[in-house]
Amino acid sequence: MRTVKKNTFLGLGMFPDDIQEALIEAQHIISCSVPSHLWENMTLTADHNLHITLKFMGYQTRFDLNDVHSHLEKSRFQPFPLALKKFGYFTVKNQTYIWAGVKHSDALISFQNNLDKIVEQHLGMPLKGTYTPHITLMRLKGASEDDVKGIMQKLPHMPELTFTPSKYYLYQTENDANGHKVYLPVERYGFR
Repeated sequence: MRTVKKNTFLGLGMFPDDIQEALIEAQHIISCSVPSHLWENMTLTADHNLHITLKFMGYQTRFDLNDVHSHLEKSRFQPFPLALKKFGYFTVKNQTYIWAGVKHSDALISFQNNLDKIVEQHLGMPLKGTYTPHITLMRLKGASEDDVKGIMQKLPHMPELTFTPSKYYLYQTENDANGHKVYLPVERYGFR
């Protein structure tokens, strides 16, 4: 087993083709709404990196994750439908994240809570904050609140996109040859 620590998380990704295409189209629509003075500060999430984070686990080695992996491999959760419903954003420090939001789902919250408990039990990581499921579509550096509000006002209503995930993944972050982050699915887990 490798002993290199990598940023690790559980997530839903590798969406059905129609959902993936709709997300890429949404990125195009959003990027057309960004004022020209911010174009150089705009970063679209790469197609292969689009995902819904379920649980961040911080920097871990593959060895650190053995117990979590073993437990998740044995666990079987019921599949459930999800719907992407709206655009939203949040800002951390000087960076704004524009996202596609997931419609409230008791099944998703219950599933995520179970994953929280497994990770807490096997990695000793305490539960953190409120879970807000979303897919980050774009990052903007240095955008003012007025810039962001202007972008959001120009966006059309997002049509509801429904799908039922068949798998979830353990991801670790790597850098590609150009120094861009790539979220690599290193393990996959099925639903019942």
